[in-house]
Amino acid sequence: MDPEVFRAASTGDSSFFEKLTDPNGSTLLQVTMEKNTVLHVALQFKQFDVAEKIVNLSPKLVYETNSKGNTSLHVAARIGYSSVVKLLIDNAKDQRDAETSGQQQLLSMVNQDGDTALHVAVQYGNFEVVKELIKEKDPAELAMKVNNAGESALFLAVDREHYKMANYILNNAPDCSYAGRHGMNVLHAVVLQTTSNYINMVDWISQTNYKDLERQASGFVFQRGIVTLMWILSMLFLSPLPESLTHGTLKHRIRRAHATFPLGKNIYLKNFLFIC
Repeated sequence: MDPEVFRAASTGDSSFFEKLTDPNGSTLLQVTMEKNTVLHVALQFKQFDVAEKIVNLSPKLVYETNSKGNTSLHVAARIGYSSVVKLLIDNAKDQRDAETSGQQQLLSMVNQDGDTALHVAVQYGNFEVVKELIKEKDPAELAMKVNNAGESALFLAVDREHYKMANYILNNAPDCSYAGRHGMNVLHAVVLQTTSNYINMVDWISQTNYKDLERQASGFVFQRGIVTLMWILSMLFLSPLPESLTHGTLKHRIRRAHATFPLGKNIYLKNFLFIC
């Protein structure tokens, strides 16, 4: 990318882009060493006015990916500006003849890690972006998708203790995936969290979404169910897990949970024993 083009995009020099007349010209099509377009650069430096001008000049740039497979929507989801996310989605929708095909195409694009923009928004705790991505009953079925690690958006939300976000996903995308990494599901993530908010989340799930949890859990193979059961029993009796059932950082988190899990709260976990 020409240094002057990079400067204009990264510093928010609107006048530079206002002078451009050919949206298909070489200026807007230049990329950096990391394959970032001028739209990627503008968003990375939070130059949102310039980003809007670039989108208006060359709408197709919203579909371009960098060397890591990230679209401009992935970048906006990470930064956390829901208004920019809306701009990109609306632009994609306007580019296609069918009412929602362009929108669905952009929303469904994944990076090298298999993450959709929804995965990224959840990972960075950007609740307003999550709302923007799956409003109107999750048109692109993002909440059903898992990344390369096997993680769904719901699993990531619970695993990071973003419980309001998890609530929103459950309410607005009832067919969402419960899957997680290493063959886990959202129940494992619930068990591994030990804060006061965790107790509220367990209680809420056991009362309002039990049937769905039972249905999802029954879809896992027998061995995974046994692992779930052993993890819950381990939490109930504060006993260590077999070495073969732990994975790296998970072992550390379980050890931390043993030390901090509040006594007297076991009733919340007992609700889950028979669905494992």
